[in-house]
Amino acid sequence: MNKLCDRLNTVELITNRQIYEKVICEAIPSASLFVWLATSDLKDLYVEKRRKKMVPFLEIIADLLKKGVKVRLIHAKQPGPAFRTDFDRYQSWLKDWNGCFAPVYISSL
Repeated sequence: MNKLCDRLNTVELITNRQIYEKVICEAIPSASLFVWLATSDLKDLYVEKRRKKMVPFLEIIADLLKKGVKVRLIHAKQPGPAFRTDFDRYQSWLKDWNGCFAPVYISSL
């Protein structure tokens, strides 16, 4: 419990490349309980997986779901065609994904 309290009491400002490295490539893939994502626009994002190859971000989400991590996504507009194509590739795992379309402008992670 002390470890959790220590993490909650730590605030760090990150910007630009740090968001990609610390949040997208490190924090999200290592989640063990849940991930909540909020964004204004769903893009067909490709990320480094284990610092080896580029994969769709949806593959990272599918990996989390396979491990039993709960994932919730709140997005402000419908995803584009490239995102939907990747979504279809991972559909068997993403069926348990809790998504919410909220037609307002939001941007948070």
